[in-house]
Amino acid sequence: MGDDTLERMRRVAAETFGCAPNTIGPETVAADVDKWDSLRHLIFISALEQEFGIEFDMDAIGGLTNVGALRALIDKLHT
Repeated sequence: MGDDTLERMRRVAAETFGCAPNTIGPETVAADVDKWDSLRHLIFISALEQEFGIEFDMDAIGGLTNVGALRALIDKLHT
């Protein structure tokens, strides 16, 4: 699931942040993306929930360190 998940996440990130999809990778953090601020973070999380048909626990989201950790959480919830 991981590679497909990352590709879908890249598409959502590109739409949310106005960046090229290939700029988003497993090690990417919010500070790496110019338009990734707190408001767009919430929009991104909401868009990922819609894309994958899941619902995040906000406590779990707060502890994530990068896109790779978010992908692992999505894969866990989207099984």
